[in-house]
This record gives sequence, structure tokens and C-alpha cells, in this order.
Amino acid sequence: MSEDVLPGMRTVYHWPSFTVKVFDELWSAGFTDVDVPDEYNRTPLAMIGSLGSYGRTGLCQLIESAFWLCQRGASLHHPCCPTLPPGLKNVGITAAHSERRTIHFITAAVKDGFRHAAPSRSHFFPAADGSVAQIEHLLDDLDLKCQHFLYDMLLDNSPDDCLCACSGHGCMPMSYFLKCRGTSPWRVADPVVSPLLRRWFFANVPIDHHPTVSFQAILRLATFEDLGLRHTCCVFTDGEFSTIEPEEIAEIREEDHQGIQLLELLLLEFEEKRGDEYIKSFIDGYWSTRMAEIHTTRDKESVDKTAIREVGVILDDDDYDE
Repeated sequence: MSEDVLPGMRTVYHWPSFTVKVFDELWSAGFTDVDVPDEYNRTPLAMIGSLGSYGRTGLCQLIESAFWLCQRGASLHHPCCPTLPPGLKNVGITAAHSERRTIHFITAAVKDGFRHAAPSRSHFFPAADGSVAQIEHLLDDLDLKCQHFLYDMLLDNSPDDCLCACSGHGCMPMSYFLKCRGTSPWRVADPVVSPLLRRWFFANVPIDHHPTVSFQAILRLATFEDLGLRHTCCVFTDGEFSTIEPEEIAEIREEDHQGIQLLELLLLEFEEKRGDEYIKSFIDGYWSTRMAEIHTTRDKESVDKTAIREVGVILDDDDYDE
């Protein structure tokens, strides 16, 4: 056993409240095991995400600590807690999500930190009801290297194995950061997630020039949520993940099957129309115009269906209407 490992199989770096200054002192004292998992397979990186990152100071401390650990050999792709500690629930992963990595945990915690520090209410791309500077101000204390580390984490293309139409083949770190989710898995939109987060993301993160970014993943998530479909992937709140049962996932996907079919058709259309256009420009242009057309058509169909039902006619798709 490494001399850095304390009783209970934790290293000195497993204390999530330690600051980078304390980390430096420990490193100078000879404690160098920064990526050793504890008895529940949680590395120090996973533990700093479990603390929560409330307010500007906590958010910056979370990002700085993650950067410090990674600079000294910690892996963002370590499997994140494949077994649950006795008496505890949802600490990092469940058996149904064995592909979740530490990077998913950290980016979800960063998003949670932003959520607590700058709450607001809106949809995926809201009208300007605040300034992106409010988000940028939260990162004023981060040096440039830590900011770029954050961008690289958000644009990492490693998926977990969530089963949700918002991501197709599992949620990537960017999905954890951008998706609107409430504390209940079946809720369509998170009423406290800041709409400024997405405007900040598209204004600052180099999505059009990053080697690992997935344009299709961004378009899928944006379209999924703009259509009002329901997530069946995990929820991260206050340092914990929670999931829904497979039976409920199947039920939600069956009820939303028409919207999911429309989603897939629109993604094919968007991929054809985008060509080599930058994703930011495409979202602001063709995507926004097309989604407005979709909403206009759906609103008209909803009015027509209501009128038909008022005269006593039962429609075939009533089982899927709320």
C-alpha cells in the first residue's frame, strides 16, 4: 500500500475541501499519489466534484483543483465509482451507468456550480435577459490555463451509457453542462438553470475550432430540448447523480416517440443544410428559423386538434398527448 494512502483507503488528496495551496504543500512534502482510488473506486478528482461548488469562490476552486490534479497525473477518464458505498446512494454512478467517467462527474459539478451562482429561468436559446458578462465574472479569478482546461473538458467527446434521445450514443461532458434538467428526471426544463450559461458557452468556448467537438451532438441536444422532449438520462444535483428506472425510461420514450421521430428527421436535414458552416452561425441562422417554423406548425395543429376534440372526435394519437 502506498504511504500516501490513509486508513479507510483514501489518500490525502481525497479531502475535497482542500485548496490548491494545500495541495502544493502536500506535494512538496512528498505526497504524490494524486490518482489512487479509494475503497469505492473514487479518485480525488471524483471527490472534489462531490463537495459542491457554491458561489464564485467554490466554482473557481473546483476548476483549479481539477486542473492541478490533472497536471500532476490524475485521469479525467477513470471509471467513476462503479460500486456504491454501503448506506449511500448515487455517489457518482449506478450499476446501470458503468461507462460514466470522472470527467462527466466534474463537468456536471461545474455546471451545478454555475447553476447555484447565477440562477435564472428560460429555454434553450432565450431572448437576452441578462449579460454574458455575469457568467464571465464568475471566472474572473481563473487564470488562462484553467479556463482552457475547462473548455477542453466541456468539448471532450467521451460518452457515458445514458439511454436518452438527447445524446444518441450516451451523454458527453458537453451534454452534462448544456442540458436543461430539473431535480426530477422527467421534468422537461430546469427552472433554475441560467440561460446565460448557453450564451456564455457559444460566446467563449471555441467549438468551431476544437479538434474533438461534435457538431451533431450540439445540434441534437439543442433540437431535442427545443422540441420539448423529456430527458431519460441522469440528473446531477448538489454532488449526486440520480437515475430513473428502465421501465420508466421505456414508458417516456414510447410516449415521446413522435417527437423523437421528428428529431431524427430534423437532424438529417440540419446535417445536409449545414455543410461547412460554423455551428454558431448555423444555430443563429438556419436552425433558429427552422425551429420557429416547426413551433408555428405544431401550434396550429394543436389548435386544430382541440377544435376537433371539442365536437367529440377521438384522435388516434390521443394516448401521446398530455
